[in-house]
Amino acid sequence: MVLEDNTGMADFHTSLLDAVNVRITTRMYEDEKIDSDLSRQLRQNIDAVNLISGLHMQLIENCPQVFARANAEGHFRNAQNFIALIGPADSDEAREAAGYYGERVVLSAVLMGLQTGWVAGSWDKGEAERCCDISDNEELYLGIVIGYQEGYSALMEESYEQRCETQRAHRPSKSADELFTVKAVKAAAGTASADTAAHSSAEPPQWFMDGVAAAAKAPSAMNRQPAMFSYDPGNGSVEAYIGSRDSTMFAYTDLGIAKLHFQIGAGGGSWEWGDRGTFSRR
Repeated sequence: MVLEDNTGMADFHTSLLDAVNVRITTRMYEDEKIDSDLSRQLRQNIDAVNLISGLHMQLIENCPQVFARANAEGHFRNAQNFIALIGPADSDEAREAAGYYGERVVLSAVLMGLQTGWVAGSWDKGEAERCCDISDNEELYLGIVIGYQEGYSALMEESYEQRCETQRAHRPSKSADELFTVKAVKAAAGTASADTAAHSSAEPPQWFMDGVAAAAKAPSAMNRQPAMFSYDPGNGSVEAYIGSRDSTMFAYTDLGIAKLHFQIGAGGGSWEWGDRGTFSRR
């Protein structure tokens, strides 16, 4: 799902990997409505993703009451629009899908010139629910604030390289080396042991490392980045799993976001859902 760049941004690229490389969590927004054409594109994008995923994501615009306290306390400025991540109640797989497909919409929005920020606590969730269409068997998992970043005009004049540098300096996160393990291959019969924190002497292929590097740029609840990746040099298989020490109530959503970033960085492929889901390259 790659959208054409029609933002006028200087030297900007149009692939989802480029969006991964410049996306940052934005909290300060212009007090401005989303352009009607961009709003229409976003809704079409969300409708298409809902058909694929079975989710019920919605673009909710002009609802500043959802963020009244967060705006007043400085957690946000001028937050008033959000993407509601809605799906089947009490389903870890649906929460993971919401992370994967929600971030897919986010990256497409970045290519449109919009900025975003995932939100779990800095909003009035009850008020957000009243703004949404939620069926009895559904729940609102999380939201994604969306709009024009404060200083939007200057941002649009920055080059792709400048945007990449802004992301690198934006917020500390785990390094790529902290997000993967390599299974140690036993000498006898070539069987593999459990994941090891230290990387074995068998170097993972470049596509794997590129995937992990992209996953290191993924947003996560409280920036904990609980998703990990494991490479088995014995058979070349890759798994994604939730690191037990970092597990949170949003861990499955974070896992879905990280899986998408890995898939984009690796140059394509597909994932199985779930903790310990495996990756298949094209």
